[in-house]
Amino acid sequence: MVKNEIYDPCVSSSASDTVTAVVCATAPWESAYLLRLTSKLPLQAGNQPSGAGLTAWAVELANGDRCVVGTGTNSQLPGVTLGYYCHSGLAGQLVTDVEPWTIQYNPNRTSTLESLDVTTAWKI
Repeated sequence: MVKNEIYDPCVSSSASDTVTAVVCATAPWESAYLLRLTSKLPLQAGNQPSGAGLTAWAVELANGDRCVVGTGTNSQLPGVTLGYYCHSGLAGQLVTDVEPWTIQYNPNRTSTLESLDVTTAWKI
């Protein structure tokens, strides 16, 4: 966090208490930020490196919309938590057991859901 802005995710070159800077981005299609640290990283609170089964940090959909995982409270429709914040709507959990991956998409934050293919997914 810098002032009142949350930068998430942030990555470091190693998982050690000697790291002096991290690189943060709000979306993979946006510029990243180099943050110089004023104190040691709280390594016990960090995430592990990306691996199988982890949710994608960001996705691009077949309709061209781009979405990132939200922080804080998520919106919900019956049976679906909408944890991805998109330019033109919200989206739910990724279905990754078959290809192409799909996601439940809520256009323009209405009460409807449609299943869309995921064309690109980013994991950290």
